[in-house]
Amino acid sequence: MRVPIQEKVSTYMVFYLITSVQVGVGILSYQSQINKHAGHDAWMSVLIAGLFIHITIWMIYVVLKGVDGDLVEVNKQVFGKVIGSVFTILYMLYLVLGATIVIRIYIEVVQVWMFPQMKVWSILFLILPLVFYIINGSFRVVVGICFLGFIVPAFLMTSFLFPLQYSNLNLVLPVFDHTFQEFLLSANEAALSFIGISVLMIYYPFIKEKEQSQKWAHFGNLTTTFIYTVLAIITFTYYNQPQLSSLKWPTLDMWKIIEMPFVARFEYAGISTWFLVILPNLTLFLWAASRMMYRQFQVSQQKSIVLFLIAVFIGCFFMETREELEKVTKVFSMFGRGILYVYIPFIFLTYCLLRKGRRK
Repeated sequence: MRVPIQEKVSTYMVFYLITSVQVGVGILSYQSQINKHAGHDAWMSVLIAGLFIHITIWMIYVVLKGVDGDLVEVNKQVFGKVIGSVFTILYMLYLVLGATIVIRIYIEVVQVWMFPQMKVWSILFLILPLVFYIINGSFRVVVGICFLGFIVPAFLMTSFLFPLQYSNLNLVLPVFDHTFQEFLLSANEAALSFIGISVLMIYYPFIKEKEQSQKWAHFGNLTTTFIYTVLAIITFTYYNQPQLSSLKWPTLDMWKIIEMPFVARFEYAGISTWFLVILPNLTLFLWAASRMMYRQFQVSQQKSIVLFLIAVFIGCFFMETREELEKVTKVFSMFGRGILYVYIPFIFLTYCLLRKGRRK
């Protein structure tokens, strides 16, 4: 599959593409989710999830290097033209749904913590035109946003050092106090924060020296795993188990204790800056969906972007209440797990069998 050289990005940019799609709104609340099964040992489940994602990245690269194309081409070779098209469409819808959930959760955070009276549509009118402008530029512009989304908010990571003065290491002792099954259940929850890596199968042809980019993908996942693990340890040493179970956004609650002479409410600064973290999620998901639309149906990306943004706008109004948002998020999570645990391993095994058959 040929992509013009002027549209390709440097190999090391894969690092920012991986980290930017793995870190999003989920980092604000994942501690409460992984805490349900492994309790104070749940930080170790993040390491298990990170290891599994490394294996998944390896499987993705084995397939993509052999096919030398994107997910659309992989689906055609593995499932055939008709069934492959069905999987392509399903994955396209999955990406649009993911973008809708990301923006809706961020809007909910803004409404709860900053502007309770602000309407959903008004925030959408501020965000969606920017998303269109970025995606309509080119893939290189999207990658630039991923780079900024990692570099600019990096100072927020230092803010998590403030709770350390109130931390109690006894809250995470004794270690290995849960069963192996509980660790796996907790890792299953943690894996939801990493599911964005599957987008790699769409932008792979846009990478210069693709074969050499795998180390940057693994390095990106290693960095994300480190961030999630450290933040989980800080959270578990700051909150006791009953407190953590009752919190919806533990990360935001930790920001409330930060006091600075020039910032009265640090969480306001944190939430505002966090927009630069979720913006790469939105742009990369919707760019990938529009790219698949072009590859599958030869519809220009500009037209499909408009269509998808309208779908995102309308979709947000079907998730007006917390209960509705949670139901849709559960459906999205179910599909995400299916991609990680079933879809990617299946195409990997099928591709390996097909390659072995061709050699014979």
